[in-house]
Amino acid sequence: MKIIDINDPGDFRFPPMVFAVGGFDGLHRGHELIINTVIGHAKDQGLESALISFDPIPKAYFSDSKYTQLLTTKFEKIRRINHKFALDYLIFLAFNQNFANLSYTDFIERYLVQLFNAREVVLGKDHNFGKDARGNPAGIETLGIQFGFKVTIVDTLIHDQKPIKSSRIRNLIEEGEMEIVNQMLGYPYTLTEKVQPGRKIGRKLGYPTINFNLDYKKAIPGDGVYLISSLLDGKRFYGMMYIGESPTMGKVDRHGEIHFLELDREIQPAKLRLEIYKRIREDMYFDSTGELVKQIDRDKERALNLIVDLDLQ
Repeated sequence: MKIIDINDPGDFRFPPMVFAVGGFDGLHRGHELIINTVIGHAKDQGLESALISFDPIPKAYFSDSKYTQLLTTKFEKIRRINHKFALDYLIFLAFNQNFANLSYTDFIERYLVQLFNAREVVLGKDHNFGKDARGNPAGIETLGIQFGFKVTIVDTLIHDQKPIKSSRIRNLIEEGEMEIVNQMLGYPYTLTEKVQPGRKIGRKLGYPTINFNLDYKKAIPGDGVYLISSLLDGKRFYGMMYIGESPTMGKVDRHGEIHFLELDREIQPAKLRLEIYKRIREDMYFDSTGELVKQIDRDKERALNLIVDLDLQ
């Protein structure tokens, strides 16, 4: 797969292609259906297949704060697509104000037709694009007739009687519903966080932790304790992740802590890539550290049972 970043479209020429265009934040099961449709239709016609996305995606570009709440970073998107799909091209268009001002008709003519040599465009049923999201599947079908490319509309996937959408997944992450999130994504939701020095309180309680500040570029689960795993020195370890303000131990800024369940040594990696499976409980205040430790003991027992129940090993 060729990975291409485009700042100036005048520098590129592409062969006839079948492709999909969008932010594809999360690369959830609905996106997977679209991508597999692209690959299958391209193969049937003897054409190249491509996924065309944006850097940054429009949601991040138009965000008025650091809390962009992405489901996948660009690096994660590349990693998963390269691992999961047999695409010929993964293309990132630089998204800026000039690009944002393009009407959907200009976008289709200048990019989909002239630059990407569209023979077929695959879209989700609820996909909107162009300035102020005025373009829709019906509009692109009309332009497809004008410019000579086919348009394929893929139905929206449904989970629990509601459409699978990135916005819905973000809301569920905030609510801590990670099991449902992972069902809609088709894989465990991940965070990659830089490790920071902690107060070493967990060690005194018999539960040493690795601490990290929260990077709000990605969607962060709601406060509580979660079952997670991470690869350490090539081996997967399961653990409990706490997110919150530590109300029992003297309230501090919202942060993350991880205790690995079967790690027989203390480690301090520079970064951790975490797979998050299920919330064990919400955050709680305890009247004493003794009560807190008793609850952590129960959390650990619950986590060990979940590893079996969720068939993670």
